[in-house]
Amino acid sequence: MVKAVRREEAQVFNLPGRDWLLYVGPETTDARNLTVGWSTFPAGSAPPGHVHPTQEEVIYIIAGQGELVTPQGTVTLEPGTAVYIPVGLHH
Repeated sequence: MVKAVRREEAQVFNLPGRDWLLYVGPETTDARNLTVGWSTFPAGSAPPGHVHPTQEEVIYIIAGQGELVTPQGTVTLEPGTAVYIPVGLHH
């Protein structure tokens, strides 16, 4: 089923140093292995690493720069970059 989720409908998670808005995921749609959300990270922040045990994640950078660190290596983040994170990868 097709479903549009607007910002005011997104589920808000208050995480350390930021809010994460869940737009698409098992909690909001019929998606089973995918999440799409929105977050703004304050400059200089370094959120704690975590794992998604059942869902893939894609990060798309709109502005700013940083690094995504995984056991497989470090990815440079800059505007226009998309990063795919497989199920179970610590990041």
